[in-house]
Amino acid sequence: MTVTDSGSGKKNFTDLSKSPHGHSKNVHPKKSGCDSSRDLSVLVLILTIIRLTKKKVQMASEVSSMLPNQVAASAKEEASILQVELDSRTQRLENEKNELQSILEKELDRRSNDWSLKLEKYQLNNIDAVKGQGSL
Repeated sequence: MTVTDSGSGKKNFTDLSKSPHGHSKNVHPKKSGCDSSRDLSVLVLILTIIRLTKKKVQMASEVSSMLPNQVAASAKEEASILQVELDSRTQRLENEKNELQSILEKELDRRSNDWSLKLEKYQLNNIDAVKGQGSL
């Protein structure tokens, strides 16, 4: 404790164990070195948190800027796969169409031949009938 004279005749008593606001400070010689290193550790932790937060924000920004490219690449790959599948189905349908067309053409030829034979037989029968009537 120190005593000072403020010049007005009043004595000022200052208690060094009190903070400027009048609150008691626990001053322990053993802990004062530890407090400064703890304060330094807290400061280092705060700075580390700030640095990591900035890095996290930067990484989030990088990832979000990469997402449209990844979505586009994924969509392009999916479109390519779907195009291959579409081409395969188109080829299969084209083959089926050609096969059915061939079958139908053969059936049409068969029926056409049948009708041609029937027509020829009918015409021969008519000719025979006309000849038979003429000889009567």
